[in-house]
Amino acid sequence: MKGIIKSNHQETEITTPITDSNKISIFNYVNKSNLMLASIKEPLSVNSYKLLDLYLSMLEESKSEDGALVIRKKDFENMLGVERIRTEYLNKWCDELFNLKIAVGINPDKNSELPVHMFSYFGVIVDEDSGQTVIAAKYNQDAKNMFFDNGAINSIKYQLKVTVNLKSELSIRLYIYLRSNLFFYSNGDFRRKWEIPFDKLRKEMCCGKAYKDNFKEFNRRIFSKAQAEINEKTDLAFEYKYNRVTQSISFEIKRFDKTIFVKESGCSTDPEVEISEEEAKKLQLQAKVETQIDFESLVADGYSEKYLNLIVKTICEVKSKALNSKSKISGVSIPTKEVTDKFDSLTKEHIAYVLDTLEVARKTTKIANIKSYLKTMLFNADEAFVTNESCKTAQSSSSSSGKKSSNASYSIDDLKKLDYIDSI
Repeated sequence: MKGIIKSNHQETEITTPITDSNKISIFNYVNKSNLMLASIKEPLSVNSYKLLDLYLSMLEESKSEDGALVIRKKDFENMLGVERIRTEYLNKWCDELFNLKIAVGINPDKNSELPVHMFSYFGVIVDEDSGQTVIAAKYNQDAKNMFFDNGAINSIKYQLKVTVNLKSELSIRLYIYLRSNLFFYSNGDFRRKWEIPFDKLRKEMCCGKAYKDNFKEFNRRIFSKAQAEINEKTDLAFEYKYNRVTQSISFEIKRFDKTIFVKESGCSTDPEVEISEEEAKKLQLQAKVETQIDFESLVADGYSEKYLNLIVKTICEVKSKALNSKSKISGVSIPTKEVTDKFDSLTKEHIAYVLDTLEVARKTTKIANIKSYLKTMLFNADEAFVTNESCKTAQSSSSSSGKKSSNASYSIDDLKKLDYIDSI
């Protein structure tokens, strides 16, 4: 293989061997990082998703060390079951993938993210040796650990045939969302039920501003069709209900292929683990709290999974108590209903603030009882968060008016940015 590919105003000589056609199969597995899905915030064409998954499946199959792959255009056409793809269409799909960008750090001068391309190159060229049209791609080394590490914990695995069979990009987005929320509990059972705010689901499916506050149209035009296609053509089947009061959607997985989960977790292939009604309620409450605070998004943002699990456990313990009981906060007995109401109002932003504050506190203070400390912080999180935001606004206003603060210490956000920069 020999050719030149142009990307980002640079020319790169391609000498990577062409992938053996016999190794390309719709039964190959796609290993996809959950962070990759989160980073795709703009809608892709349905065939861009399929091309991306073909690349990921061959990355898994070939064990490429540098992420460089060359695939025949004809092999991609055979995979899609079409006789011929116009080169201009293929170029468009490759461009969509090459233009995917990620943030690898923070620009301290502009207080903004430092974006880089997810791929070093992704395009169509002609092999000078054979005259064949091929697709050449290679991931950016800066993106390797976050998106292309096959050993990553936060990843999902499914067969390539799933995306090949689906005809809508929204069905593909929804399938991957469902798979990323379907995982093992420690007792060997699966998470089958959870809720998500409607507005957040729209963003997960890259709907932009479309169907805002209009679930009826969203359901008629998109959701019900995607459900029918997923239930018919994939290893998953699910049902959903819309709650008008909370404006959230509850999911229930009715069928799924356990094989992949069993291999990844090392659990037994025996029938599902029987759990008590009490344990089932605990698992449902845990899933509800995780959805409320956007657990996976916080993990994706780099927050400690250990402390997030402790926060979820602390909230669940309080919410499991009788409402007419008492709960201790900083040694003071407070009605559990009052504590529960406070915990019900917590959002992702509150939890991030608590963890940021905890990180700073642990550097200067010896915390004897971390669980009690967290419970107090969670109880006071809303007021403390609002106060902190007000202080930052006042400080920003003071700075813009030319006044200098006598306090030279960094805010929590400043410390977080500095820590992040140091880690790059």
